[in-house]
Amino acid sequence: MLEPLFWNWLILFGICLIMELFTGSFFFVFQAVAALIVVGLSFFCSGLVQVFLFAVLSLIAIAIWWKFWTEQGRKKTSSDVADKLNNRAENLIGKKIVLREKIENGYGKEQIDDSLWTLHDKEGKNIAAGVLVQIIGVKSMELEIAICE
Repeated sequence: MLEPLFWNWLILFGICLIMELFTGSFFFVFQAVAALIVVGLSFFCSGLVQVFLFAVLSLIAIAIWWKFWTEQGRKKTSSDVADKLNNRAENLIGKKIVLREKIENGYGKEQIDDSLWTLHDKEGKNIAAGVLVQIIGVKSMELEIAICE
């Protein structure tokens, strides 16, 4: 151990920052802050008390990091644009189209943009061509539709 003891905490602070550069998770930033607080308190406390303070501050830092990390995960919703980026069917939900071909027994085909899609009416109705429908969901590669009112 180096004397004075605050050098040990400064080295730990630096190591935590370097580790953060490699991980990018903000976990080691909180640990580095705990080490920096102990540097400030090292002028007033003995070595064993410093270790105890670092342990307590680390646990608090982990709790804060966990709260921050899980809140970031909760903010993500199913309507997130990135989730739909490579899922063209999901992007069509809510779109209204006029049928060019009729739907028989709840199934039909329709050209939407540059793709031919299978349309499915949950109620199994026959729907005439020219009717305005809305895409309300996706099941596998079938678009579920409902007649607009």
